[in-house]
Amino acid sequence: MEGRARWIAAAVALLLAGGVAAAQQAPRIEPRAAEILTIMSDLLTGAKQFTVHTDQTSDELALSGDLVELSSSVDLAVRRPGEAHAVLHGDLRPMRYWIGGGRVAVMDVSRWTYAIAPVPADLDAAIDQIWERYGMKIPLADFISNNSYENLTRSVESGTYVGLHEIDGVPCHHLAFRQTDIDWQIWIEDGLLPVPRKLLIVYKNEPGAPRYTARLSAWDLSPDLGDTIFEFEPPEGAEQIELVGRDAEQGE
Repeated sequence: MEGRARWIAAAVALLLAGGVAAAQQAPRIEPRAAEILTIMSDLLTGAKQFTVHTDQTSDELALSGDLVELSSSVDLAVRRPGEAHAVLHGDLRPMRYWIGGGRVAVMDVSRWTYAIAPVPADLDAAIDQIWERYGMKIPLADFISNNSYENLTRSVESGTYVGLHEIDGVPCHHLAFRQTDIDWQIWIEDGLLPVPRKLLIVYKNEPGAPRYTARLSAWDLSPDLGDTIFEFEPPEGAEQIELVGRDAEQGE
């Protein structure tokens, strides 16, 4: 996508070639879809703190080779610029996450173990490092980000505005996006509170094209959050383990 002239004689040709490549590869997102996704991103980014509940289902490949649907829920609290707390429970392994004070703490409730590692003070940088170094994705990370639009559209090849459809009785703008490995859709509430109400991801290149669906509810953009929700204190009897990096040959 980027052409950089290294020699004056080739400068014009390179710039023209770069311009054609950029035009071919730039995300083709319909203006209406881009506008609504931007409004949602600006709202969440501008919220100094928020809480949300999510009910989610995901298709998992069983030992039999069949896809089975697992259900779980996430309760998320965010306080900018650098704190987040997520609780995951349901069919998936129950987990809790704390980000704040320059560290991330992760607790596996089923095994009563926890791990702590240093991270940057900025939420975006912390989430990126947790993924890149440990291969661990914080629940709803794209909505925690300080720029949801950029994160969501980074690999998008095309985006369309589908229409105005209801989610749990709430009129929502329905948007659809296509990427190389996934197709995803998002429903954003119409009106004064343009928050995401549903997210659907199809992993089209994986066996059986498994799906992930999240329905987001109970949004509160001005919750009464105390400091303790973001502070991790190891519970009695819990065992501390090492948070193993992605480059480790073995580990958990």
